Amino acid sequence: MLHATLLPSLLLLGTAEPAAPFTSYEPLSAAPLAVAPRFDDEHTFRYSYLEVGATRFDAENLDDEADTYYGEVSFDIFHLVNVFLGYENLSTDFQNLDTDIFRLGAGLHYGLTEFFDVTGDVAWLYSKLDSDTIDEDSNGTQLRVGGRWMVLDADAFALEVFGRGISINIDDSFYSDDSATGFDAGLRVHFLSALSVAGAYTKVEDDDSVGLSLRLSF
Repeated sequence: MLHATLLPSLLLLGTAEPAAPFTSYEPLSAAPLAVAPRFDDEHTFRYSYLEVGATRFDAENLDDEADTYYGEVSFDIFHLVNVFLGYENLSTDFQNLDTDIFRLGAGLHYGLTEFFDVTGDVAWLYSKLDSDTIDEDSNGTQLRVGGRWMVLDADAFALEVFGRGISINIDDSFYSDDSATGFDAGLRVHFLSALSVAGAYTKVEDDDSVGLSLRLSF
């Protein structure tokens, strides 16, 4: 993600000659800020959304790449908490492997500034793995902590940077042990107020993936 420093606007008022005696008051019209939030008057980021996406997954334990398709719905509560439900399917030609992953969780988000939110969420994971040699179900947890930064907010579009640290604890054949750590980072372009597209890179232990997603915020 690109990072940019957000500085407050300064308005310098002065006169080249002494000011005339005060006779009346006339309010000045406030100049619009180029980086004013596009979404609403108080909250730059939205956490109620419907998202679909696809990734290309490169697992260290697989002698092949895997395609992943997912969907997630999230609902914001009091601009502080969001609950989400997700489904993900991963398939590859390696031993006809097919995995369904369900994710149910809740998160917290807090705006440190008008354009930067810290985020964190925890989710329960359930995965069902099926292949020519394996048929197993697994349960686990996922913890993610990070932030969202609106680095550009123009009239036609907005550009967001996001990144999170990830910790996973699950009995899953894709990872070398029951626990794994990693991160994700990406860019999201907001347009038409409620629509956005994102590209992200995720790395967990020796496994990595790149993906694209489309989000409808509400």
